[in-house]
Amino acid sequence: MQQLNNLYEKWLQESNKGHYKDGSNIEKDVLSLFANQNYILSELDKVFNFYDIELKGNILDVGCSMGGLLYSLYYSTKFDFIAGIDIDNTAVEMAKEYKTINNISNDDVFVDIGSIFELPFPDKKFDFIIMKDVGEHLENKENLELAMRELKRILKDDGYIFIETPNYIFPLEVHLKIPMLPFVSTKKFVKYIAKLFRKDPNFVNHLNFTTPKMFEKIFQNLQLNFKNAYEDYKIPMIIKNSENLSGRFQFIGGFLKLLNRFNLNQPMIKVFKFTKMYPSLWYVVGKK
Repeated sequence: MQQLNNLYEKWLQESNKGHYKDGSNIEKDVLSLFANQNYILSELDKVFNFYDIELKGNILDVGCSMGGLLYSLYYSTKFDFIAGIDIDNTAVEMAKEYKTINNISNDDVFVDIGSIFELPFPDKKFDFIIMKDVGEHLENKENLELAMRELKRILKDDGYIFIETPNYIFPLEVHLKIPMLPFVSTKKFVKYIAKLFRKDPNFVNHLNFTTPKMFEKIFQNLQLNFKNAYEDYKIPMIIKNSENLSGRFQFIGGFLKLLNRFNLNQPMIKVFKFTKMYPSLWYVVGKK
């Protein structure tokens, strides 16, 4: 346990490695960081159930960090084999240390350092791949396409990839929490805004400003089917449940409740779909 605490303190002190972390917002009880992401698994269940898809078989969490989601997947007992890959050496050490402490075998959970561009798995290994909060950290659309090509290689013919990443049409850079101009923001402009808000402008260098158009062009190039789960599932759910909004959506809760009262929720859904100006991108992707 002490080794896990030491690794956690080391991780909090390390400089950015091309992925975002903010130690000030993370619980200091290191064990609470593991297997506490059941809410993410619950959301994944709901999304895939929406499309009548059952989560089971072999699953990969690419960009697993210290393994919070990885071990939630393990404790769910839904899967035959679970794997996690990340570029962050210290985070992966923590994931491995947790596995050792809890006597979890390599046959059940595999976790290691690795690049999304060259994954250590054979072709058609996985039924499901989770790529959460990774696409925006790949610097440009060319790298994103290379990553998606590699994920396609290891995906079974009837498998699915779930993608979640910020939508850079939305007027907010979510890591630095600074405003952006919708549709037209460039890295140079966002770095300028970062300076104004006293945030590190160099953080912007590694970002890939992911948009629906970027992803959907890549899907087309790689002959991948896709479902826009944010439009199909998330937006209607947000509007329907406006009474219980939190976080980024709380400030528009009153407005959405008003729309529901006057039966204007369907027109608003159409506006979101037309403008694409929603905060996150969610895709469920499969082979053609």
